[in-house]
Amino acid sequence: MKTLFSLITVFLSFSSIADVDEYLFCQVHIDSIRKLSELPLSELTLLKKSIAVATSIEELNKATSKDASSMVVAIKNQKKITKDAAEKVTLKLLKKIEIDSISKAISLQGNTSEMIWSLQFDKCVKDSSS
Repeated sequence: MKTLFSLITVFLSFSSIADVDEYLFCQVHIDSIRKLSELPLSELTLLKKSIAVATSIEELNKATSKDASSMVVAIKNQKKITKDAAEKVTLKLLKKIEIDSISKAISLQGNTSEMIWSLQFDKCVKDSSS
């Protein structure tokens, strides 16, 4: 989780957002994992595989149903690199984030205990603060 928060913090700093609210970040992140954990294992496994084999931003966008174009632009401008290079950096970063989230969702699949989800949130905040 600490790596994930660091990656997100780096991205947000590219986007000119100076302060990252780790509580908000962690709540959104845990909510996303919780939603994923409600999916069947076969669907999570297929999603994870689709992300893992993505070789372009377009393939990743299709697999995740998300648009990474703003992140590509932010990384391109911040690092002053070509669009192709920014797409490679973004692809690597987002694949890690998405696969980590799916792995966590698989490990917590079907869990409805509020205590477990609260502990996940607390761990995220702790990891992001240290």
